[in-house]
Parts: sequence; C-alpha cells; structure tokens
Amino acid sequence: MKRLQLQAMGLYAKTRVLRVYESLFVPGFLQTVDYAKAQFTIHARLHDLPLDDVEETAQNRMVRKRFLGTGAPVFSFLLEASALTNNTGGAEVMNGQLDHLLDVSRLPYVSIEIIPEGRARSLYPGEGFYLFDESLLKQEFWSGAFQTSRPDNISYFVRVFAALRGQAGARCEPGPWPQATVPFTEGALLVLYTDGLIERRNEDIDTGLSRLAAALSADLLPVAGADDDTALVVVPL
Repeated sequence: MKRLQLQAMGLYAKTRVLRVYESLFVPGFLQTVDYAKAQFTIHARLHDLPLDDVEETAQNRMVRKRFLGTGAPVFSFLLEASALTNNTGGAEVMNGQLDHLLDVSRLPYVSIEIIPEGRARSLYPGEGFYLFDESLLKQEFWSGAFQTSRPDNISYFVRVFAALRGQAGARCEPGPWPQATVPFTEGALLVLYTDGLIERRNEDIDTGLSRLAAALSADLLPVAGADDDTALVVVPL
C-alpha cells in the first residue's frame, strides 16, 4: 500500500494535461494528510492490510502534490458534490480538507469544478477516472483496477469528461477580476492566442490547450477544424 503511492511519479512528470473525475471522495492530489490517513485506514481495514502502514502511505501520497501549480502537468479536477459531503475522517478532518481545496484552487494551472447536488443531469454520475493527456486512462474500483490506451476507449472518456464538465456549477461572476504578476526570465516567450485556436464543438477545452502546446513545440499552427477566429502572437522577452 505504501509503495504504490510513489509508482506513478514518472507518469505524472511526462503528462501535459491530467483530467480527474471523482464522484465519491477527494482525489489524492487534493487530499490533506489527515484525509489521506482516514481514507487509508478504511482501505486497510476493508482489505485486511497492516494499519501500521497508514501513516507512511499517507505521507507518500503527499509527494505527488509537488506537481500542483507548476504547469507540468496542467490539472483539471471535476468532482461530484457528494465527494465533498461524504464524511471521511470526521468533522475536523473534513473542515481542514475543504479549506485545503480552496487554497489549491488558487494555484495556477489547477482547475477544480464541482457538479452541484440537485443539478438536472444530462449524464449520470459514474466511477472516478484519471485521463492522462489522450493516451492513458486509469480507474480503480472496489474489486480491482482498469487501465487502457485504446484510442476508442480514450475518445469515449474524453467525451464523458466534457459532458460531465458541462454540468459543473462554476459560473463567471462580474468583476473585479483577480490580478497576478508573473515573472519572466530573459529569452522566454509570451504567447497570446484567441479562443478559436483551442475550442472545438463537442471537445473539452483542455484537449485544445494540449494541442496548441504540442503545435508550439513543433513550430506549427494547426487550424483544421477551426470554426472561429484564429490568431496567435508570440512575443520574445
């Protein structure tokens, strides 16, 4: 149990966009150590695993959080409201966990969206999954785990994530808008682009961002499929 938490670090490091959907609990990347300990205690008791490993397992889970806010990868978290109301560890643990979610949501390259309870559904809740770019899908169940790189399966879950995301409760509010100062190093490039370069009908916006990042790396600018304005400005600093 404790070694499993460190096995995917290389996969996280090479992923550009990580999409995560959870309906029952807070994803590991967003967990506090106390929440993780409560979850692993339940897991250990259910599967008759050593309770003595819970502390180290929870600490090992915290290691992956170093990727948050770095842009490598970009994170898109989508949670059912039930993931936040299922009481894991008691009131004090949950209060700390919810405060932590607010802190993480302010990080760059991290999106956390919630599907509210009572929202009229166009797609029902389902099992949680992790989608690494558009190359690998991972799921865990009570009875085991599933992963696939088959293009038809990946395409299916990309559509599922986009449909579920369309039911999230995030809404743009009137200003004032938050402001931030970002330092640039000499030789960096500032890239400005219009929405037509990344948005497609029936496609998640993270897919478009990933495609643009890949195109910039290859010094190409794909416009196939675009039905909106497309413009790109690259400014050397």
